Amino acid sequence: FDASSSVEEIVEGNVTVSQNYPNPFNGVTSVNYTLTSNDEVMVQITDVTGKVIEVMNEGVRTAGSHVLNINSNKLAAGTYYYTISTSNGKVTKAMNVTK
Repeated sequence: FDASSSVEEIVEGNVTVSQNYPNPFNGVTSVNYTLTSNDEVMVQITDVTGKVIEVMNEGVRTAGSHVLNINSNKLAAGTYYYTISTSNGKVTKAMNVTK
């Protein structure tokens, strides 16, 4: 079993978030998330100290499956956290950047 390829999902409120893939990554990684209802989606990337690196407003998304692509070109090698938030919940997961 390779934990780095795990597609574990976490459900919070109206959002289900899968682990980013590939992880670790250099370049672009994808995060699949599903909404049970239309909602505004915000994405925040933080480092291990909690410092906010980037905030992305995805706007209002429809119920269903969506893909978020995260580019590592502004990130140094290391561990980061991505949080996908809606008005009804939020999910945070770790991702690892290699260079």
